[in-house]
Amino acid sequence: MSAMVKHMQRHIINCEKISRGWGRMLLEDNVLVEDLERQSEGAQALRSMAQQLQAKVYPHYSKDERDALDRSFARAMHESGAEFGMFDHTAWKNFFDLLHLPWSPPSSSELSTTLLSSCYNDVMLDVARALRESPAVTLGVDGATNVLSRSLSNVIAHDPRPWFVEYLRADLKKESEPEVTKKVEESITRMHTYLDRPVVFAFVSDSCNLMRAVRKSLQDHNSVAFAYGCGAHALNNFCEDIVKNPGVKAFVRNTVYLSKIVKNTGLLNKIFSSLCFDFLQRQYTMVLYSASRWSSVNYMFQRLAKVKRPMTAVVTAVMNEKVERNIDPSYQLPSEFTSIVMDPQFWGNVSWHVKVFDPICKCIGVMESNSATMSTA
Repeated sequence: MSAMVKHMQRHIINCEKISRGWGRMLLEDNVLVEDLERQSEGAQALRSMAQQLQAKVYPHYSKDERDALDRSFARAMHESGAEFGMFDHTAWKNFFDLLHLPWSPPSSSELSTTLLSSCYNDVMLDVARALRESPAVTLGVDGATNVLSRSLSNVIAHDPRPWFVEYLRADLKKESEPEVTKKVEESITRMHTYLDRPVVFAFVSDSCNLMRAVRKSLQDHNSVAFAYGCGAHALNNFCEDIVKNPGVKAFVRNTVYLSKIVKNTGLLNKIFSSLCFDFLQRQYTMVLYSASRWSSVNYMFQRLAKVKRPMTAVVTAVMNEKVERNIDPSYQLPSEFTSIVMDPQFWGNVSWHVKVFDPICKCIGVMESNSATMSTA
C-alpha cells in the first residue's frame, strides 16, 4: 500500500471532523482500500477527502507566488553571501524531495543571472529610498580595483550608513586630477538629478597625491562644502611610515624572511606544522606582510608571537630528532633561519612591535567598519 494511502488512512482515523464510521471501517483489518473503491459512494467520499487532504498537505502556488518565493530566496542567498551552487548538491536535492514541496530552490545559473539582476534592482531601490530620506550625504570614492583590465573605484554615499551608488571608471594611476574631478562631479550631478535635490555636501577619499588634489578641486568648484581624507587610510599610512624606520625595516625584513621560508619550503613547512600541533594542538600558517593589505604587518608579528615555541623547536627537531620525526637525514636548515630563530633579541622585538602596531591597527579596524569607504584588509 502506498505511503500516500497510509497517510490518508491515519488522517481519516484521527480527524475529529470525519464520520467515526470511516474510522471504524479503516480500523478493521479485513477492509481493504480496493473494497472501498468498489463501493461507489464510499469511493466518491474517499476521493473527495483525498483531494482535500492533498490540497492541505501539498498546496499549489501560482506563478506570481513562485516568482516571489524565488526572489525572496535569491535575496537571502545574496545578502548572506552563500554560494550560488549551494543547493545544487545532491544531498540538498534529496532533502527537498523528501519534503514534497510544490517549489524547489532556483538553480545556480538562475541565481547568478536573472535573479541576481532582480536582487540588484531591489537593493538599488533601498539605496534610493534611504538617500531620499537623508538630509545630507557624504560621498566617498575608494577601493580601486582592476576589473576586465579597467580600473574601477567604488562610489559610496554615507548617510552615515555606507550605500553603494556606482562604479567610478577612472584609472587613478594614469588619469590627471582634472579628469578624475570631472568624473566625480558627474557622479554627484547624476545623484542630484535622480533624487531631484542636492544632497551631497562633503567628499571623502584616501590620501594619495591625486585624490588630495581632487578634494581641493571639488571645494574650489563649490561642488561640495568640504572634503577630507579617510582616517583609516591615514593610520595605515602612519604604519607604513613606521616601517620605513631603519631599525623597524631591518626587523620586518627578518620576519618576512621567516614567514616566507616556512610557508614556501615544503619539508620545513611540514616539520613546522607537526610541531604546531604538538605544542598548540592545531596547525598554523604564516602570515605574509604586504603594503597593500591593511594591518598585515601587525598580523605577521602576532602570528610569529603565537608560534614562537614550534618555530624554535624546528631547529631542535632538525638537529636532534630526524629519526623520530622521519626527517631526511641529509636535510639542513638554512643558516640564516637558524640564526634568526635562536636569537632571543629577535623574539623580544616581536613582542615590542606587536605592542606598537596593535593599538594602531585596532583603530584602523574600527574606522574601517564604521566609516571608511572600502578597505583591503
